[in-house]
Amino acid sequence: MKDIIFRKAQTEEASINISPMIDMVFILLIFFVVTSVFVDELGFESTTPDSDKPLVESDPVRLEVNLDDNGEVRIRQEIVSYNRVGMEVRRLVATSNDYTVILSAMPKANAGSMTELLDVMRLAGATFVSLSLEG
Repeated sequence: MKDIIFRKAQTEEASINISPMIDMVFILLIFFVVTSVFVDELGFESTTPDSDKPLVESDPVRLEVNLDDNGEVRIRQEIVSYNRVGMEVRRLVATSNDYTVILSAMPKANAGSMTELLDVMRLAGATFVSLSLEG
C-alpha cells in the first residue's frame, strides 16, 4: 500500500486593499470643496439708543378698515366708500410718521374687494398694510 502523505493546506490570509478607496474619497472631497459655493452671510447693523435719553415707546396711530361678507367697507363702524378710505389713509400718512393700517376682512369677503381696498390704501401712501381675517 502506498503511503498517503497529508500536506498541510496552504491558507492565504484574505486582505482588502483600501488604498484605492481612500484615493477616491480624497478626490470626491476635493471635487466638492472646489465646486461648492460659499455664501457670505449678511448681518445687520444695529444701533443702540443713547443712555441719556429715556426709552419712550409711543403707540402707533391705527386705522382699521373692515370689509364685510356683503362687500360693505366700514371705518369706525361707519359704512364708507373706497374714495373715503383713500382720504382717511392719506390723512393718516400726512399727520403721523408712526402709523398702522389694518384691513380686517370677514372669511367670506370677496377677494377682489380686498385687492381693490389694498390698492386704494397703497395708492393713498400706506407703505405697509396688515391683513387680518376675522371669524
